[in-house]
Amino acid sequence: MSDYVMQWGVDEYEPNGKLIILYRFKRIIDEGIVKPLDRVLDVGGWGKLEKRLTQEGCLVDVINIDREECDRIRSRYGSSFIIINDDIRTAGIADDKYDVICCFETLEHILEDRKLAIKQMFRVLVPGGKFVGTIPIPGRVHPVDDPTVDFISPEELRSILEEYAVDIRIEPTGSIKPQDTPGSWFFVATKKGK
Repeated sequence: MSDYVMQWGVDEYEPNGKLIILYRFKRIIDEGIVKPLDRVLDVGGWGKLEKRLTQEGCLVDVINIDREECDRIRSRYGSSFIIINDDIRTAGIADDKYDVICCFETLEHILEDRKLAIKQMFRVLVPGGKFVGTIPIPGRVHPVDDPTVDFISPEELRSILEEYAVDIRIEPTGSIKPQDTPGSWFFVATKKGK
């Protein structure tokens, strides 16, 4: 594992030219959850992970409901991946389109119809595809009283995922390095049907 860690607000690169990303993001590369040529959708992404995944040989789309955020991503990263300004709950994405769906620190910001959002993510995921991401541990990434957040517990997430997935793994994860105090729960689940 690299000794380099991501700094907020700047793009820094490893000696091999690859963009440095948070440890909790990089786990999907290190653990082989994403592979070259995988079709990946990042729900609620902000550009850095998507850029790194393209450097790993993935075909990447990001969907974000915030138009200003989409404009910022586009101005910073250009056309190295597709940017979709839409709501995952209502977006007209084809069924079974992606091999991996990433959802890092996003589910807690879906304040209405969270179960519908997860159902839609599984609809666009191929059978046997991976749904991966993080949910924050209350008080670690977001303050407990943050009005833009509706925390989801690991138990609640597992209960929703069991409807669509098998091989569900949910565990605490460090943010910058593996040994850091966990700030989030890392999850990975395989869509039923393969």
